[in-house]
Amino acid sequence: MLLKHHSVVFKMAISGIFLAIATLLMFMEFNLPFINFLPPYLKMDFSDIIVAFAVMFTGWTYGLVVAAGKTWIKFAVDAGSGGLPGHVLDTILSIILVYAIALMFLIAEMIYNSKKKHNKYFLGVCIAIYLVITSVVLAFIAVICDNYFLLSWYGMGGIYNFLEVLKIFGTFTLIKYLILFVLFGLIIANSWKQILSVIGQFPAKSIQPVIPEVKQNVRINPFTKKEEKLPNKPFPIDEEESSKEVTKPPTKNIFED
Repeated sequence: MLLKHHSVVFKMAISGIFLAIATLLMFMEFNLPFINFLPPYLKMDFSDIIVAFAVMFTGWTYGLVVAAGKTWIKFAVDAGSGGLPGHVLDTILSIILVYAIALMFLIAEMIYNSKKKHNKYFLGVCIAIYLVITSVVLAFIAVICDNYFLLSWYGMGGIYNFLEVLKIFGTFTLIKYLILFVLFGLIIANSWKQILSVIGQFPAKSIQPVIPEVKQNVRINPFTKKEEKLPNKPFPIDEEESSKEVTKPPTKNIFED
């Protein structure tokens, strides 16, 4: 995570900002266009992208707070058409997403430290394949939870409805997370140094301190832009002045007279 060496209070403050943004995005939900067989209560939002960034910056523990907090703040203000089952399912999928993103950075770190560490395209392909597999797994979990647990609250569950649930909830969840992962990838596509610094744990130029380290007896050559070592002399001394002998004024003995 990017804020690994910061204090707990600072991480909590950043998590609060992520939580506020994610909650705001949950109210900006909308139906997926051009898919006519989806019911109107299945709506998409972009709050899980903020959850992914919360895991990236502050770690999976604070990501869990953002994932669970955004859903239940939204439920307390407006339950919406999904009701309690929809918010329970959203919480489950968001929590699984937190662990999936954390595992993604762990796998990426292993790949980066391997022989392929200099090939960023290989790393990008591996991450893309992992995110597609994650979308399929999340869709399957959504179908299982809907068919055997959540829809049973309304007396609609059971094995006979499995194909219908697979068609509706599976398709919606798969499309939703594929769109979210594509947007997440596009956002971080131009930030390879920052991402590699997270997974490789080495400082990149873009996240180094703004004020450079002051080095003694070193200056930057304005023409070559390279460091040059200065002579180890604290102050410049004129050779003529240094050759002169320092004479002391004669002292007078007051007891001679």
